[in-house]
Amino acid sequence: MFGFKRQPKQLTDEEYQAEYRCLLRQLGDQVAIGDSPHDQVLHAMSVIDHEMNGNGGCNWVESDYVEYLDALRKHLTVENRFSSEQLTKIRWSLDEVVACGRELEQQGESGRAATEAVEYLILRVVDWCRWHPQENDHG
Repeated sequence: MFGFKRQPKQLTDEEYQAEYRCLLRQLGDQVAIGDSPHDQVLHAMSVIDHEMNGNGGCNWVESDYVEYLDALRKHLTVENRFSSEQLTKIRWSLDEVVACGRELEQQGESGRAATEAVEYLILRVVDWCRWHPQENDHG
């Protein structure tokens, strides 16, 4: 706000979820999802969240989700404001979603921690979106 570079105050899980829902509403209010990194990250997270948490991964075909996972990996894993522990858990979360999806695809079920992984990614996406707010079109 005032040009200080500090971590935002730690939010509760409920506050993160509320902010995530608000960000999704804003994305949904747009005429089209843009090409900005903000839109890409938020849309990718919403697709992964919907499939894994909303559908239980029942429609998972890895090739259909690679671009979304890649978008999250591209932006989240290089963010220098995340701690090394957070970056490690982000990578674990992305890998866990992929591994769970593969099990679902191959065996029809999985005992992996995909819900925990997706929920962790949502927290980090909210942080990332706070650091990279949506740019308004100045056309």
